[in-house]
Amino acid sequence: MTLRMVTLKVASRCNLACSYCYVYGKGDESWRSRPAIMSDETFVQMLNWVSRQTNEPVMLLFHGGEPTLVGAERFDRWCCQAAEILGRTGVNTAIQTNGVLLDKSWAEVFLRHGVSVGISLDGPPDVHDMHRFDHAGRVAGLQVLTDAGVQWSVLSVINLDHDPVRIHRHLVDDVGATSLDYLLPDETHESVLPLRQRYGPTPVADWLIALFDEWWARDLIRVRVRVLDSIIVALRRQRGWTGQFGNGPLGYLVVEADGTVEGLDVLKSFRPDLVHTGLTVESPGHVLDELPEFHRRASLIGVPLPTGCHGCREERTCSGGWLPHRYSAGGFDNPSSWCADLYKLFGHVRARPGVIPERLVAHADLV
Repeated sequence: MTLRMVTLKVASRCNLACSYCYVYGKGDESWRSRPAIMSDETFVQMLNWVSRQTNEPVMLLFHGGEPTLVGAERFDRWCCQAAEILGRTGVNTAIQTNGVLLDKSWAEVFLRHGVSVGISLDGPPDVHDMHRFDHAGRVAGLQVLTDAGVQWSVLSVINLDHDPVRIHRHLVDDVGATSLDYLLPDETHESVLPLRQRYGPTPVADWLIALFDEWWARDLIRVRVRVLDSIIVALRRQRGWTGQFGNGPLGYLVVEADGTVEGLDVLKSFRPDLVHTGLTVESPGHVLDELPEFHRRASLIGVPLPTGCHGCREERTCSGGWLPHRYSAGGFDNPSSWCADLYKLFGHVRARPGVIPERLVAHADLV
Protein backbone atom coordinates (compact mmCIF):
# COMPACT_ATOMS: atom_id res chain seq x y z
CA MET A 1 0.00 0.00 0.00
CA THR A 2 2.22 2.76 -1.33
CA LEU A 3 1.77 6.18 -2.86
CA ARG A 4 3.58 5.80 -6.18
CA MET A 5 2.22 8.76 -8.15
CA VAL A 6 0.70 12.16 -7.50
CA THR A 7 -1.35 13.81 -10.23
CA LEU A 8 -0.84 17.55 -9.90
CA LYS A 9 -3.62 19.80 -11.18
CA VAL A 10 -1.18 22.70 -11.41
CA ALA A 11 -3.54 24.66 -13.67
CA SER A 12 -7.27 24.63 -12.95
CA ARG A 13 -8.05 26.33 -16.26
CA CYS A 14 -7.49 25.28 -19.87
CA ASN A 15 -6.75 27.13 -23.10
CA LEU A 16 -9.17 24.88 -25.01
CA ALA A 17 -12.74 23.66 -24.50
CA CYS A 18 -12.87 19.99 -25.52
CA SER A 19 -16.45 18.81 -25.51
CA TYR A 20 -15.98 15.52 -23.66
CA CYS A 21 -13.39 16.66 -21.11
CA TYR A 22 -14.26 15.10 -17.76
CA VAL A 23 -13.02 18.24 -15.98
CA TYR A 24 -15.03 20.90 -17.81
CA GLY A 25 -17.51 19.00 -19.98
CA LYS A 26 -19.44 16.83 -17.53
CA GLY A 27 -20.91 19.06 -14.87
CA ASP A 28 -18.14 19.53 -12.30
CA GLU A 29 -17.77 23.19 -11.29
CA SER A 30 -15.17 22.91 -8.50
CA TRP A 31 -12.40 24.32 -10.72
CA ARG A 32 -14.13 27.73 -10.71
CA SER A 33 -13.33 28.31 -7.03
CA ARG A 34 -9.68 27.26 -7.28
CA PRO A 35 -6.60 29.33 -8.21
CA ALA A 36 -5.96 29.43 -11.95
CA ILE A 37 -2.35 28.34 -11.30
CA MET A 38 -0.91 26.51 -8.29
CA SER A 39 1.21 28.87 -6.22
CA ASP A 40 4.91 28.29 -5.60
CA GLU A 41 4.15 27.99 -1.89
CA THR A 42 1.52 25.29 -2.46
CA PHE A 43 3.87 23.40 -4.76
CA VAL A 44 6.60 23.25 -2.11
CA GLN A 45 4.02 22.25 0.52
CA MET A 46 2.97 19.45 -1.81
CA LEU A 47 6.55 18.22 -2.17
CA ASN A 48 7.04 18.20 1.59
CA TRP A 49 3.71 16.39 1.99
CA VAL A 50 4.79 13.73 -0.53
CA SER A 51 8.13 13.30 1.24
CA ARG A 52 6.22 12.39 4.42
CA GLN A 53 4.14 9.74 2.64
CA THR A 54 6.67 7.40 1.08
CA ASN A 55 10.24 6.15 1.17
CA GLU A 56 10.03 4.88 -2.39
CA PRO A 57 10.39 6.65 -5.77
CA VAL A 58 7.34 8.66 -6.77
CA MET A 59 6.03 9.97 -10.08
CA LEU A 60 4.79 13.56 -10.30
CA LEU A 61 2.32 13.85 -13.18
CA PHE A 62 1.68 17.47 -14.15
CA HIS A 63 -1.91 17.76 -15.29
CA GLY A 64 -4.77 20.21 -15.45
CA GLY A 65 -6.58 21.97 -16.94
CA GLU A 66 -3.64 22.60 -19.20
CA PRO A 67 -0.35 22.34 -17.27
CA THR A 68 1.75 24.28 -19.79
CA LEU A 69 -0.18 27.39 -18.73
CA VAL A 70 2.25 27.57 -15.78
CA GLY A 71 5.05 28.52 -18.21
CA ALA A 72 8.32 26.78 -18.94
CA GLU A 73 10.36 28.86 -16.49
CA ARG A 74 8.15 28.05 -13.52
CA PHE A 75 7.97 24.38 -14.56
CA ASP A 76 11.78 24.25 -14.72
CA ARG A 77 12.04 25.69 -11.22
CA TRP A 78 9.47 23.26 -9.88
CA CYS A 79 11.35 20.28 -11.34
CA CYS A 80 14.52 21.47 -9.62
CA GLN A 81 12.68 21.79 -6.31
CA ALA A 82 11.18 18.32 -6.73
CA ALA A 83 14.62 16.81 -7.26
CA GLU A 84 15.96 18.63 -4.21
CA ILE A 85 13.16 17.70 -1.80
CA LEU A 86 12.35 14.20 -3.07
CA GLY A 87 15.83 13.26 -4.24
CA ARG A 88 16.56 10.96 -1.31
CA THR A 89 13.89 8.50 -2.45
CA GLY A 90 13.80 9.35 -6.15
CA VAL A 91 11.36 11.30 -8.27
CA ASN A 92 10.23 11.03 -11.88
CA THR A 93 8.24 13.66 -13.72
CA ALA A 94 5.65 13.45 -16.47
CA ILE A 95 3.24 15.87 -18.11
CA GLN A 96 -0.05 15.35 -19.94
CA THR A 97 -0.69 18.29 -22.25
CA ASN A 98 -2.72 19.31 -25.27
CA GLY A 99 0.59 20.38 -26.82
CA VAL A 100 -0.62 23.68 -28.26
CA LEU A 101 1.79 25.86 -26.24
CA LEU A 102 4.91 23.71 -26.66
CA ASP A 103 7.98 25.46 -28.05
CA LYS A 104 11.77 25.16 -27.87
CA SER A 105 11.91 26.43 -24.29
CA TRP A 106 9.57 23.65 -23.18
CA ALA A 107 11.57 21.06 -25.11
CA GLU A 108 14.77 22.19 -23.39
CA VAL A 109 13.16 21.88 -19.94
CA PHE A 110 11.80 18.41 -20.75
CA LEU A 111 15.25 17.25 -21.85
CA ARG A 112 16.99 18.77 -18.84
CA HIS A 113 14.75 16.97 -16.36
CA GLY A 114 13.96 13.79 -18.29
CA VAL A 115 10.23 14.55 -18.33
CA SER A 116 7.90 11.97 -19.92
CA VAL A 117 5.53 13.80 -22.26
CA GLY A 118 2.02 12.71 -23.20
CA ILE A 119 0.01 14.55 -25.87
CA SER A 120 -3.77 14.31 -26.24
CA LEU A 121 -4.52 13.68 -29.92
CA ASP A 122 -7.52 11.78 -31.25
CA GLY A 123 -6.75 11.24 -34.94
CA PRO A 124 -6.81 13.13 -38.27
CA PRO A 125 -8.00 16.75 -38.20
CA ASP A 126 -11.64 15.99 -39.02
CA VAL A 127 -11.79 13.41 -36.20
CA HIS A 128 -9.75 15.26 -33.61
CA ASP A 129 -11.36 18.66 -34.10
CA MET A 130 -14.86 17.28 -33.56
CA HIS A 131 -14.23 17.36 -29.82
CA ARG A 132 -10.77 18.67 -28.93
CA PHE A 133 -9.88 21.32 -31.54
CA ASP A 134 -6.49 22.61 -32.71
CA HIS A 135 -5.12 19.44 -34.35
CA ALA A 136 -2.59 21.56 -36.25
CA GLY A 137 -1.31 23.22 -33.06
CA ARG A 138 -0.75 19.90 -31.35
CA VAL A 139 1.08 18.36 -34.28
CA ALA A 140 3.30 21.44 -34.47
CA GLY A 141 4.12 20.98 -30.80
CA LEU A 142 5.01 17.34 -31.41
CA GLN A 143 7.33 18.38 -34.21
CA VAL A 144 9.15 20.73 -31.84
CA LEU A 145 9.65 17.86 -29.39
CA THR A 146 10.79 15.47 -32.12
CA ASP A 147 13.31 17.97 -33.49
CA ALA A 148 14.73 18.43 -29.99
CA GLY A 149 14.98 14.69 -29.31
CA VAL A 150 12.25 14.59 -26.65
CA GLN A 151 10.39 11.28 -26.35
CA TRP A 152 6.61 11.58 -26.38
CA SER A 153 3.49 9.42 -26.46
CA VAL A 154 -0.09 9.96 -27.62
CA LEU A 155 -3.25 9.61 -25.56
CA SER A 156 -6.54 9.23 -27.47
CA VAL A 157 -10.13 8.78 -26.42
CA ILE A 158 -11.99 6.17 -28.48
CA ASN A 159 -14.25 7.90 -31.00
CA LEU A 160 -17.04 5.55 -31.98
CA ASP A 161 -18.05 7.71 -34.93
CA HIS A 162 -14.82 7.04 -36.81
CA ASP A 163 -12.79 4.16 -38.22
CA PRO A 164 -10.18 2.98 -35.69
CA VAL A 165 -7.80 1.78 -38.40
CA ARG A 166 -7.82 5.19 -40.12
CA ILE A 167 -7.21 6.91 -36.78
CA HIS A 168 -4.38 4.55 -35.83
CA ARG A 169 -2.68 4.79 -39.21
CA HIS A 170 -2.76 8.59 -39.01
CA LEU A 171 -1.22 8.63 -35.54
CA VAL A 172 1.47 6.10 -36.43
CA ASP A 173 2.26 6.87 -40.08
CA ASP A 174 1.53 10.59 -40.35
CA VAL A 175 2.22 11.86 -36.82
CA GLY A 176 4.98 9.35 -36.03
CA ALA A 177 3.72 7.98 -32.72
CA THR A 178 5.43 4.83 -31.44
CA SER A 179 3.71 4.78 -28.04
CA LEU A 180 -0.05 5.27 -27.73
CA ASP A 181 -3.02 4.57 -25.53
CA TYR A 182 -6.70 4.51 -26.41
CA LEU A 183 -9.06 5.26 -23.53
CA LEU A 184 -12.53 3.80 -23.18
CA PRO A 185 -15.18 6.56 -23.01
CA ASP A 186 -15.97 7.52 -19.42
CA GLU A 187 -19.51 6.19 -19.22
CA THR A 188 -21.23 4.68 -16.21
CA HIS A 189 -24.31 2.47 -15.88
CA GLU A 190 -26.27 5.71 -15.65
CA SER A 191 -25.06 7.07 -19.00
CA VAL A 192 -24.03 4.21 -21.31
CA LEU A 193 -27.45 3.17 -22.68
CA PRO A 194 -27.73 5.92 -25.34
CA LEU A 195 -24.38 4.86 -26.78
CA ARG A 196 -25.48 1.26 -27.05
CA GLN A 197 -28.72 2.34 -28.67
CA ARG A 198 -26.78 4.39 -31.20
CA TYR A 199 -23.78 2.14 -31.89
CA GLY A 200 -24.93 -1.39 -31.03
CA PRO A 201 -24.42 -3.85 -28.17
CA THR A 202 -20.57 -3.90 -28.14
CA PRO A 203 -19.28 -0.75 -29.87
CA VAL A 204 -16.07 -0.40 -27.86
CA ALA A 205 -15.15 -4.05 -28.43
CA ASP A 206 -15.81 -3.76 -32.15
CA TRP A 207 -13.64 -0.62 -32.31
CA LEU A 208 -10.75 -2.12 -30.34
CA ILE A 209 -10.92 -5.49 -32.12
CA ALA A 210 -10.43 -3.74 -35.46
CA LEU A 211 -7.56 -1.78 -33.93
CA PHE A 212 -6.03 -4.93 -32.41
CA ASP A 213 -6.07 -6.80 -35.73
CA GLU A 214 -4.40 -3.87 -37.49
CA TRP A 215 -1.79 -3.44 -34.76
CA TRP A 216 -1.04 -7.16 -34.60
CA ALA A 217 -0.58 -7.39 -38.36
CA ARG A 218 1.48 -4.24 -38.94
CA ASP A 219 2.75 -2.57 -35.77
CA LEU A 220 3.31 -5.21 -33.10
CA ILE A 221 7.07 -4.84 -32.77
CA ARG A 222 7.57 -1.14 -33.46
CA VAL A 223 4.51 0.46 -31.81
CA ARG A 224 3.38 0.15 -28.20
CA VAL A 225 -0.38 0.42 -27.63
CA ARG A 226 -0.85 0.36 -23.89
CA VAL A 227 -4.45 -0.87 -23.75
CA LEU A 228 -3.63 -3.82 -26.01
CA ASP A 229 -0.33 -4.60 -24.28
CA SER A 230 -2.25 -4.59 -21.01
CA ILE A 231 -4.76 -7.17 -22.22
CA ILE A 232 -2.08 -9.50 -23.57
CA VAL A 233 0.01 -9.36 -20.42
CA ALA A 234 -3.08 -9.82 -18.24
CA LEU A 235 -4.04 -12.92 -20.22
CA ARG A 236 -0.53 -14.32 -19.99
CA ARG A 237 -0.22 -13.71 -16.27
CA GLN A 238 -3.90 -14.28 -15.45
CA ARG A 239 -3.77 -11.05 -13.51
CA GLY A 240 -4.83 -7.55 -14.46
CA TRP A 241 -3.40 -4.57 -12.65
CA THR A 242 -3.63 -1.46 -14.82
CA GLY A 243 -6.21 1.29 -14.38
CA GLN A 244 -8.53 0.13 -17.15
CA PHE A 245 -8.38 -3.54 -16.08
CA GLY A 246 -7.87 -5.33 -12.80
CA ASN A 247 -8.27 -4.58 -9.13
CA GLY A 248 -4.64 -3.91 -8.29
CA PRO A 249 -3.62 -0.87 -6.25
CA LEU A 250 -3.33 2.22 -8.45
CA GLY A 251 -1.05 3.94 -5.97
CA TYR A 252 -1.95 7.52 -6.78
CA LEU A 253 -3.80 10.54 -5.46
CA VAL A 254 -4.61 13.95 -6.93
CA VAL A 255 -3.53 17.35 -5.63
CA GLU A 256 -5.58 20.28 -6.88
CA ALA A 257 -4.25 23.79 -7.54
CA ASP A 258 -5.25 24.95 -4.05
CA GLY A 259 -3.51 22.02 -2.34
CA THR A 260 -6.63 19.92 -1.79
CA VAL A 261 -5.90 16.19 -1.84
CA GLU A 262 -8.50 14.19 -3.78
CA GLY A 263 -9.14 10.65 -4.96
CA LEU A 264 -9.69 9.47 -8.55
CA ASP A 265 -10.52 12.74 -10.25
CA VAL A 266 -12.66 11.26 -13.03
CA LEU A 267 -15.27 10.31 -10.40
CA LYS A 268 -16.22 13.96 -9.98
CA SER A 269 -17.61 14.04 -13.53
CA PHE A 270 -20.70 12.19 -12.34
CA ARG A 271 -20.70 12.83 -8.58
CA PRO A 272 -18.31 15.56 -7.38
CA ASP A 273 -18.41 14.56 -3.70
CA LEU A 274 -16.91 11.14 -4.44
CA VAL A 275 -13.40 12.58 -4.71
CA HIS A 276 -13.39 14.33 -1.34
CA THR A 277 -10.82 13.03 1.15
CA GLY A 278 -10.86 15.84 3.72
CA LEU A 279 -7.09 16.22 3.34
CA THR A 280 -4.80 18.94 2.02
CA VAL A 281 -1.05 19.16 1.53
CA GLU A 282 -0.93 20.89 4.92
CA SER A 283 -2.43 17.84 6.65
CA PRO A 284 0.07 16.30 9.10
CA GLY A 285 0.75 12.63 9.43
CA HIS A 286 0.63 9.78 6.98
CA VAL A 287 -2.02 9.73 4.26
CA LEU A 288 -2.45 5.95 4.48
CA ASP A 289 -3.70 6.36 8.05
CA GLU A 290 -5.94 9.33 7.30
CA LEU A 291 -7.69 8.50 4.03
CA PRO A 292 -11.34 7.47 4.16
CA GLU A 293 -11.78 3.74 3.49
CA PHE A 294 -13.25 4.26 0.02
CA HIS A 295 -10.17 6.17 -1.13
CA ARG A 296 -7.77 3.79 0.60
CA ARG A 297 -9.22 1.05 -1.56
CA ALA A 298 -9.86 2.98 -4.77
CA SER A 299 -6.48 4.69 -4.87
CA LEU A 300 -4.01 2.68 -2.85
CA ILE A 301 -5.15 -0.86 -1.97
CA GLY A 302 -7.44 -2.09 -4.73
CA VAL A 303 -11.18 -2.68 -4.76
CA PRO A 304 -13.02 -6.00 -4.36
CA LEU A 305 -14.14 -7.95 -7.41
CA PRO A 306 -17.75 -6.98 -8.23
CA THR A 307 -20.24 -9.59 -7.09
CA GLY A 308 -21.47 -10.12 -10.65
CA CYS A 309 -17.95 -10.98 -11.86
CA HIS A 310 -17.43 -14.08 -9.73
CA GLY A 311 -17.16 -17.11 -11.99
CA CYS A 312 -16.61 -15.03 -15.12
CA ARG A 313 -13.93 -16.25 -17.53
CA GLU A 314 -12.19 -12.90 -17.11
CA GLU A 315 -12.52 -12.42 -13.36
CA ARG A 316 -8.73 -12.55 -12.93
CA THR A 317 -7.86 -10.45 -15.99
CA CYS A 318 -10.50 -7.82 -16.65
CA SER A 319 -11.59 -8.08 -12.98
CA GLY A 320 -14.59 -5.86 -13.44
CA GLY A 321 -12.88 -3.11 -15.41
CA TRP A 322 -12.06 0.51 -14.52
CA LEU A 323 -13.66 1.60 -11.24
CA PRO A 324 -15.41 4.75 -12.59
CA HIS A 325 -17.11 2.63 -15.26
CA ARG A 326 -18.64 0.45 -12.52
CA TYR A 327 -20.63 3.31 -11.03
CA SER A 328 -24.40 3.29 -10.77
CA ALA A 329 -26.76 5.10 -8.43
CA GLY A 330 -26.41 2.10 -6.12
CA GLY A 331 -22.62 2.28 -5.90
CA PHE A 332 -19.68 0.41 -7.44
CA ASP A 333 -20.52 -3.27 -6.90
CA ASN A 334 -21.13 -3.75 -10.62
CA PRO A 335 -19.17 -5.05 -13.58
CA SER A 336 -17.96 -2.32 -15.92
CA SER A 337 -20.57 -0.46 -17.94
CA TRP A 338 -18.49 -1.82 -20.85
CA CYS A 339 -18.70 -5.41 -19.54
CA ALA A 340 -20.08 -6.97 -22.74
CA ASP A 341 -17.42 -5.14 -24.73
CA LEU A 342 -14.55 -6.25 -22.51
CA TYR A 343 -15.72 -9.87 -22.49
CA LYS A 344 -15.85 -9.90 -26.30
CA LEU A 345 -12.52 -8.08 -26.63
CA PHE A 346 -10.64 -10.35 -24.23
CA GLY A 347 -12.13 -13.37 -25.99
CA HIS A 348 -10.91 -12.11 -29.36
CA VAL A 349 -7.38 -11.59 -28.05
CA ARG A 350 -7.43 -15.01 -26.36
CA ALA A 351 -8.25 -16.64 -29.69
CA ARG A 352 -5.29 -15.05 -31.50
CA PRO A 353 -2.85 -17.84 -32.39
CA GLY A 354 0.85 -17.40 -31.84
CA VAL A 355 3.28 -16.90 -29.01
CA ILE A 356 3.05 -13.82 -26.83
CA PRO A 357 5.89 -11.59 -28.10
CA GLU A 358 8.86 -11.35 -25.78
CA ARG A 359 8.74 -7.56 -26.11
CA LEU A 360 5.49 -7.51 -24.17
CA VAL A 361 6.74 -9.89 -21.50
CA ALA A 362 10.01 -8.01 -21.05
CA HIS A 363 8.20 -4.68 -20.67
CA ALA A 364 5.26 -5.93 -18.65
CA ASP A 365 6.36 -3.72 -15.77
CA LEU A 366 5.69 -0.70 -17.97
CA VAL A 367 2.15 -1.70 -18.90
